[in-house]
Amino acid sequence: MSQIFNQSPYASGSGQNQVPGAQNRTPGQNFPPPSPGINAEIEIRTMQSDIEQMGGQANAFGNLTFSAPQVEVRSQATGAPFQGDVSDVMPNKSYVAWLWVLVGIGIAGLLFAGGYFLIPKLTAKPTPPPATVNNASSTNAPSLPPVTAPTFLGYKSFAKFPTDGKYEIILTDNATKLGLVDAVVGSAGENNATSALSRFTEVVVKNSEGHALSWASYLKMAEASLLEERLWQGYFEQGFNLFVRWDERGAWPVYVLKLKEGQTKILADVDLRNMEEKSSELKKLFFLDPGSEVTQFESKQVYGESARVLTYSNPGARLVYGWVNSQYFLISTSLESFEEAGRRL
Repeated sequence: MSQIFNQSPYASGSGQNQVPGAQNRTPGQNFPPPSPGINAEIEIRTMQSDIEQMGGQANAFGNLTFSAPQVEVRSQATGAPFQGDVSDVMPNKSYVAWLWVLVGIGIAGLLFAGGYFLIPKLTAKPTPPPATVNNASSTNAPSLPPVTAPTFLGYKSFAKFPTDGKYEIILTDNATKLGLVDAVVGSAGENNATSALSRFTEVVVKNSEGHALSWASYLKMAEASLLEERLWQGYFEQGFNLFVRWDERGAWPVYVLKLKEGQTKILADVDLRNMEEKSSELKKLFFLDPGSEVTQFESKQVYGESARVLTYSNPGARLVYGWVNSQYFLISTSLESFEEAGRRL
């Protein structure tokens, strides 16, 4: 070995072993030795002690052998499969269970909220509009809208043919229906020198100020509550005509109202039918007591017109109401009075 290294041209020694080209180098200059050629052989000196420290040994041929380092592996046998720390791969089972519980609670809360708030709104029926209160007993009648009472222009006679007489009755402030009857009988009835049977007279009723009574005012004076005042004012003109037919049994009044422009008797009939449920109030329109009812209201042809008739026990006493010429509405206390008024209108 030593001989091999002593032959290296780079080993230190005498002058003959100087680096080639040293004689051509300028003193004071240090240049690295030139690199060996590609085909140069390099030998490594290895001492026996170095080989042993590296864990190997040299065989008889000088080859180096190394033994693999012994790695100590510890294992622990258990009955369960391998359980390592897999928290980075899969969540803990108890954590997953609690997560599903929370999800279930959230879903249940959404379902409850949906059922509590949405289902009632989806299944709720639309609220109907508030019904118009109508004190009249009819429920299938179209309610007449409230109207403002127009100014009463005074009395106007509807008779197209003259009657057998026309009389004015002036009422006092505290006048009653009985007082009106006495005044009519005294002026145009039996006490009148020109009175005769089967006479048909026109009576104009005025208040203490000399103004003709409206239909609503006359009903108040007679204390006859037939229909709401707004219905009378909505369908008819305010004024009315009072005719009285005289015969051997007494005086039989008939009341005539005129349909307002823009109204039709078809609509008015729906509300007017409600009077039939107030027969006790209708009796107040008679001048004399008609007696008890012996029939119910029935439909009859009177003066060629369809009318409703209620018969009482006293002879000749009938409550008749209906239309003439689809323009005049009549409430009569006898058939004869209704017919006579129809001929005059």
